[in-house]
Amino acid sequence: ISVFLTGIGPISAPVDDGAAPPENATISATLPVSATIGGIPATVEFAGLAPLYPGTAQINLIVPTGASGVSPLVISIGGVTSNTVQLVISAN
Repeated sequence: ISVFLTGIGPISAPVDDGAAPPENATISATLPVSATIGGIPATVEFAGLAPLYPGTAQINLIVPTGASGVSPLVISIGGVTSNTVQLVISAN
């Protein structure tokens, strides 16, 4: 899944304030990023800026086996934990 958020901390390349990252650029978070879904660790495949969306970060996750129904999603960046959001997981 892709999660869109703000506040990922330092990034791998500079971007002007208010500017969108270039479409073909991969600009990653430099602090460690982890996530849990339903208390189960999720694999983080990418954490960085969302291309073409100013001020928006993107984290791509693999939903862990065993996570189902309405599950809490928690993201940690550089040891700082996000608010909990409820993620609805459907087997369809």
